[in-house]
Amino acid sequence: MKVYAGMDIGGTKVALGVFGEDKTLLGKTKYPSDASLSAEEFFQQAAAQLRALLGRLALPEEDLAGIGVGLPCMVRYPAGEVVLCAMLPALNGFGVKACLEGLFPGVQVAVDNDAHCAALAESRHGAGKGRQHMLYCPVSTGLSSGIIIDGKLFRGSSGFAGESGHTILTPGQGIACGCGCDQYGIKVGYSSVDVVCAGCGATLRLPAATLDDVDEICARYTLTIPGKKEE
Repeated sequence: MKVYAGMDIGGTKVALGVFGEDKTLLGKTKYPSDASLSAEEFFQQAAAQLRALLGRLALPEEDLAGIGVGLPCMVRYPAGEVVLCAMLPALNGFGVKACLEGLFPGVQVAVDNDAHCAALAESRHGAGKGRQHMLYCPVSTGLSSGIIIDGKLFRGSSGFAGESGHTILTPGQGIACGCGCDQYGIKVGYSSVDVVCAGCGATLRLPAATLDDVDEICARYTLTIPGKKEE
């Protein structure tokens, strides 16, 4: 039996899933992202976690036919090389595809931006199924989007289309972006999960707000952008 693995690499956690040929989820696991590791160590850890998951599912490694990896950053596709990763800077310039192909010889590996991966999945198997055009906007530690046009992923001239989190809302003022770009008033600076939860915690006087507080947040939290007020 052939099985396939998905790796969702995030700034705060890594999620792994193993799927059958019919796309049924057979098992999953997650663990915290360790930004202190080198790029090679980071993916050696991911490989060890994947092997452990296969073991718990009583699946031999020889059954693993493919690995798909989504990264929260600009990725040079199809080479699978990280261009810039603000959340995990140790990955900058790293060849993820080549690394995993070395760790899993003979296994097909595909690496792309996480929003691109999610947009394709949603388009083919989720809410966008059967629709020719779709916009997918994930909101997490960062903020981005994946664009589907005529049933295909739109990459743009450089391959990085969809980086909507760096759209400038209030030029030169407002909240500083946390990615190191030294820009103010960037969309992700107002609307990533971390920023919203931090603002909610201050507004609601909660010691540490999380998405579990969403009902109270929706009822009481007001986000103010210079010159514009939204509830």
